[in-house]
Amino acid sequence: MNEENMKIKIHYIWFKDYRGFINQGINLSSKYDFKYYPDDGEYGSVTIKNNSSDYIEDFFGKNIDVTAIVGQNGIGKTSLLRFFLSLKTPDKLRIECAIIFEINAIFYITIKIKGKEKITFEITKNKISSSNKLILGDAHTNSFAFKNHIRYIYLTEMFNMNQYTASEFGEDDLSFASVLYNQTTNGNEEKHVDNPVTRYIHRINEWQLAFLSNGREFVEQFKIGFPPYLNIVPSYDENAFNDFYIKALSAGNNISPDKKENLKKDATELCNTFLKKDDTNVRLIENKCATAIFMNIFSSLKGNGFDEAFIIYHKIMTEIFNSDEFKNATCAWETVGILLRMIKNNDLSVKKNGEKDATPLKNSIDAESYIAFMDYFQSIISDKNTGIIVIHNKKIKLYLKPFTIQIPTENTEQIYEFFEKYIQCISTVDFLSFSWGLSSGETLLLNQFGKLMHILKKDPLGNYYLPEDNSSPKPAQNAVIMLDEAEVAFHPEWQRLYFEQFLNFVKKNISRSGTHVQIIIATHSPIMLSDIPRQNTLLLKKDNKTGEIIPEKGNETFAANIFSLYQNSFFIDDTGIGAFAKNRLEDIVKAIHKNNQKKTKVYDTELMECSNKELMKYIESVGDVYLRAKLKQEFFMYRDMDKKTKEDIKVNQMRAKLRENYKEIAKTKAELKKKDDEVAKKKAALEEKDVELAKKNKELEELKKKVEALTNDKN
Repeated sequence: MNEENMKIKIHYIWFKDYRGFINQGINLSSKYDFKYYPDDGEYGSVTIKNNSSDYIEDFFGKNIDVTAIVGQNGIGKTSLLRFFLSLKTPDKLRIECAIIFEINAIFYITIKIKGKEKITFEITKNKISSSNKLILGDAHTNSFAFKNHIRYIYLTEMFNMNQYTASEFGEDDLSFASVLYNQTTNGNEEKHVDNPVTRYIHRINEWQLAFLSNGREFVEQFKIGFPPYLNIVPSYDENAFNDFYIKALSAGNNISPDKKENLKKDATELCNTFLKKDDTNVRLIENKCATAIFMNIFSSLKGNGFDEAFIIYHKIMTEIFNSDEFKNATCAWETVGILLRMIKNNDLSVKKNGEKDATPLKNSIDAESYIAFMDYFQSIISDKNTGIIVIHNKKIKLYLKPFTIQIPTENTEQIYEFFEKYIQCISTVDFLSFSWGLSSGETLLLNQFGKLMHILKKDPLGNYYLPEDNSSPKPAQNAVIMLDEAEVAFHPEWQRLYFEQFLNFVKKNISRSGTHVQIIIATHSPIMLSDIPRQNTLLLKKDNKTGEIIPEKGNETFAANIFSLYQNSFFIDDTGIGAFAKNRLEDIVKAIHKNNQKKTKVYDTELMECSNKELMKYIESVGDVYLRAKLKQEFFMYRDMDKKTKEDIKVNQMRAKLRENYKEIAKTKAELKKKDDEVAKKKAALEEKDVELAKKNKELEELKKKVEALTNDKN
């Protein structure tokens, strides 16, 4: 078998017992209906039915197949997608299953049965039909294993605790929980931010930025109000720093209690003096950044123990205060720079408890990286050619925090460079915060496309492709991309656009390089489902008696009515209204028939003791005209009330009706007036044209007379 050019598609999965799928097959193919019978012979048998009469080749584009899976919550859609992801490591399959797949127009079935080795059979297409079973045996065995020929990618923005664990699927598990969890293990790097959520935000910012640089066209249809600037704000918590300082003081074993108390009182003053907070200086943004770096330095020392942190802090505050350079400094930017240079030059060292020799602070604080970032920071905010805007206070832009740096988002190289310099500098906590100013929906959209863009590579011509793996220069031959309710946070209009734009992204960046792509979608959106033909849709239902999950083909879906899709494909009650509204209507009916025992059995309801006038308000709130009229009819027929109350209600209804009629008349008058005004304008325009025409006729007559006069003169 030529393994250089394999087009592989997964058609069918059978489960012995998996998350509610009991002895059940899942058919993903729109061209064929497969069925596996596990009880026939040693390895079972297979039937196949050709659906070529309904099948449309390349319906979604060349090298692209799509299957949509729909069903109620808890039905097992995510479990099914996670099983497909587990095929990335088929040798680790622990459940009994059968997988039918196609390679270059040849069918195969891989079977995993308890007590037996996993085995693969070749299925001869011309010897099998829907009525003619193919009994699997030794004559059909094949040694092919497809694990290295398909790349499996799972994408969801929902947080699932079950996925917040070490994923054996690596970078291809792009679920929110998995990507976040991966940041908890990145702490093995020499320099890292302690908080995994912060590391996740950094990573997502990088991916969003890469997408905005290279793939913005795929989200233009969503009409995102792309922010013109990336906002960067120095970030630190003085209260947290003071708490840390007090804890450090408490750990200072070599300091007397009296001295500790005095130092506690002086802590804030000491810090403010060092940062020159009382001095007025125009370098506001630099000072804020320097203060944030200063706080960051000491927060990074927590890992060394509070005792060491206090010694370092006290050493710095006493020795630097005595230096001539510090005395000549005018602001926090300069004093923090002095501190970092002294550490870099080994001018500061501390003798820790139990140590004979003093240890240079350079071993604990990477002063060189901080200095490099400060130099870079100052250079870009002072360079007028970068387009960077510095907001020093709220008087300039009220909607922004004070001390904000704005880098134009179109200047992606500048942002990339800033991120790179910053990440090289930060130690255990952030001292800058970043924001695009996007809504939650916009952020999720960029997250999804940014994650996908992240795992792609560029060829020498600058075109993107999906590699076989992270280290391979070759495009993947096959990819299974699983979207697990990817549209869940989007507005209906975005849901309408999402699938087409996702397809366009896949066509341009993945399938164009020859990769065969199989997209499997789990969705709750009827709008998304209206983009998928019935033969490409799989409905999952649960048997209420057995709890087993039953897959089936649904009604027509492609370009179908949205309300019909809601009812038929998402198993919604056929009332077509919300459960609260339905129950409230039932309460209204029960209250209407309170004294009519023959009509219905009366149940307790909070509307039962409602006055007639109040009950009529509930009836008037019903939006459906026919239903509202029917309830009113029943109200006057069955509700027990005296003649005066009934007349009052009718009078109020008549008044309401008159008000509605008055509004309608006023609306009609306004429309008529608008039309009259338009007619008057047109009439005035015609009159102007008549005057113009009369003027031209007069000019023509005068010209005619002149011509006649000239003619007579010649004669």
